[in-house]
Amino acid sequence: MLSMYFDEGLVREALRKGATGYLLKRSVSEELLLAVRAAKRGEIYLSPPVARALVGEFLKLRDDSGSDTAGDKLSSREHEVLQLVIEGNSNSYI
Repeated sequence: MLSMYFDEGLVREALRKGATGYLLKRSVSEELLLAVRAAKRGEIYLSPPVARALVGEFLKLRDDSGSDTAGDKLSSREHEVLQLVIEGNSNSYI
């Protein structure tokens, strides 16, 4: 989904409805190409600001509940991957 609006509710709804990504219109053309290639591979692509916000929301919910929503603590590698996502790194880099 390509949108000029960044609203976490819109992102969640788009992903629930089957979008394989959420890209902001202000993104540079290289990012659009990355997103299209990721979708072609069946991967999800989120613009870095979108990914940071969603991961931040997830972490806040986890912290507020006092436990991981999946019931398991993240491994050190999972923490590392999560940090790389927050920083906006591509799937291939991660």
